[in-house]
Amino acid sequence: MKKILAILLTLALAAGLAACAQPAPAPAPAVTPESTPGGSAGTETPAAAPATDYPTKTIEIICPFGTGGDTDALCRAMAEVMTKELGVSVMVTNMTGGSGSVASNHVKDAAPDGYTVYFCHNTLVVNNICGISDFYHDAFTPAVLVAQSSALCVWTNSQFDSVEALVSYAKEHPGELNVGVCQGGITEIMAIAFCDAVGIDVNYIDCGDGNTMNVEMTAGRVAMGVNTFGTVKEYYQNGDLKPIAVMGQERLSMCPDTPTMAELGYDVAGDMYYGFYFPAGTPEEVVDVFNAAAETASKADSYTSVVTSYGYAPVCITKDEAAAVMDEIYTYYQQYKDLLA
Repeated sequence: MKKILAILLTLALAAGLAACAQPAPAPAPAVTPESTPGGSAGTETPAAAPATDYPTKTIEIICPFGTGGDTDALCRAMAEVMTKELGVSVMVTNMTGGSGSVASNHVKDAAPDGYTVYFCHNTLVVNNICGISDFYHDAFTPAVLVAQSSALCVWTNSQFDSVEALVSYAKEHPGELNVGVCQGGITEIMAIAFCDAVGIDVNYIDCGDGNTMNVEMTAGRVAMGVNTFGTVKEYYQNGDLKPIAVMGQERLSMCPDTPTMAELGYDVAGDMYYGFYFPAGTPEEVVDVFNAAAETASKADSYTSVVTSYGYAPVCITKDEAAAVMDEIYTYYQQYKDLLA
């Protein structure tokens, strides 16, 4: 036994001496700016990974109104440019019904992955105020507002060639003047806002839609209507209708001689904003990618030419600021809620 222990101790001592005799490992090479691409002396900077690979498939934009209108035209002009910018197909689906509520419900309940987007204007908040929807823009993630328009006070070629003339007549004949509206829509709220601002008592006639309102005005069955310029521009261009006041904050390029209500001394906020909305919970990095493409598209000639052809102005208002703009519009409309039919 003593011999075995002695042998084992001898072998262990030999192994230890052999390890001590091994050469020391070579020192690591110094890190320099030249040896670390993109780095600085004494640091190592890994290549930054992209925040998201979005998009990887077709993006569907839901338009709540039919083909041929201003909302559809603006939406398709944006989609065409964004298809090139994003590298995937951006398609437009028209989903009509319920004054836009069918489309808004569809998008609200869609997966928040950035592949289903809503494109609309102020009707998103009007539907809530009118009781058509139990939600408004707060139920979405606002992405970007890309066009601004103004509702117009429009009269037929009657004796009323100015706001002053119409107001004077209406005050001398209370309850006699017929005003066309689309009940439960933006035109109704804007007509009420106008009449409230100028202090006149009128009869509100439900025309059903903007085009029918134009027909009723040209036929002389209603003396006044409030509509977007995109809806009345053909009637304006052929002389059947004439705008005598712009409800928004700025004059329109298509009728530069028409004053705003503010210039006439009335406090009426009639601007409309067209924009994109994602389902609530859509990741911020996805919205950022979409917005970057939308911003480029909003400056493209092919888009701005469509916008200006309707008398609108191209804008690019994103995320929090877009939400703030819609908050202001919602608050403004709320004051007329109890006056709606």
